[in-house]
Amino acid sequence: MLTDLGLLWHACRGVALVARCAGLVGHLLDERRHPTATAIWRSAEQTARYQAPDM
Repeated sequence: MLTDLGLLWHACRGVALVARCAGLVGHLLDERRHPTATAIWRSAEQTARYQAPDM
């Protein structure tokens, strides 16, 4: 879509990278405001059983 607007494909790769970085920053800020990762990790540790792989 960006090349259709006249951007060089080299610039389009940069735009995609900036968009992904902005999304990551948004997720990090959200986690700082509303921490859920630790609760999810603890819940998984308590409820999931480890099953060793078949060798």
